[in-house]
Amino acid sequence: MKKIKGISELITEIDAVIVDFWGVLFEQNSLREEAIDALYNLKSANKKIYLLSNSPRRAHEMLSFLHSIGIEKGTFDGVLTSGEIAYNDLEKREDPFIQRLGNKYFYIGGKMCQRMLDDIGYKRILDLAEADFLFNTGVYFDDDAIDVYEPLLNFAVKHDVPMICSNSDRVIPRGNINNIGPGEIAMRYQNLGGRVKFYGKPQENVFKYCLEAVPFIEKERVLMIGDSFDTDIIGAKQTGVKSLLSAGGTHKTEIDFVSEDKFNSSISELARFYGLYPDYVIESLRW
Repeated sequence: MKKIKGISELITEIDAVIVDFWGVLFEQNSLREEAIDALYNLKSANKKIYLLSNSPRRAHEMLSFLHSIGIEKGTFDGVLTSGEIAYNDLEKREDPFIQRLGNKYFYIGGKMCQRMLDDIGYKRILDLAEADFLFNTGVYFDDDAIDVYEPLLNFAVKHDVPMICSNSDRVIPRGNINNIGPGEIAMRYQNLGGRVKFYGKPQENVFKYCLEAVPFIEKERVLMIGDSFDTDIIGAKQTGVKSLLSAGGTHKTEIDFVSEDKFNSSISELARFYGLYPDYVIESLRW
């Protein structure tokens, strides 16, 4: 595990980067300008750049959002979301888990994705007792605690209703507060005995999509840049690509930025807790 000051230090070691969006490029409703500048410089150096997000929304919706906040299309080569992969799998119905599902789903999440499946033959219903599966994209309200979902989950597991989780994130950072994510709801459901199909990092399927876009680049010259041990770093290790932890995201409240020694010590402590070490660490993504 090596600490770097800027990604320019790795420019001769990599040919492609997979970049997490939330927590690396964007936080607290604003872009991290230094991180965007790093993307521009990587692109100028002819590196392939793919933005990968555990977002339940479709990729074209994420692309529109990126443009609306000022990230130009020429800054990157492609965008992939966990929601896009879930949507594609549900549309194709080739996965054995999905082949066994009916077309009626009970929705768990905010308004953003509540009609996401309507155009591919699925029907949202309001009565859980009639549901063929649960479609989990997140919490109803940002400050919900997991206890809010206990009655729903207990009823569903009793009736053996499978769940599709379109975002594996267990926490959603909002400023200095970590709210629960759809992955936390899904893990709770699985612990209760429910059957869950997860989408998003650290599942290998999302990394596979990105690597298929650069088949001419060897894995060891691909770098995953993320802010979370339990999604980005684990996923990179499982996939066999290099990893760079951006410390100013999900784990920022667990990391001491006061001095070099304290920073290194807190990073090492986190690495020991998760049982794995990123190849590189940076305070926040910059050139």
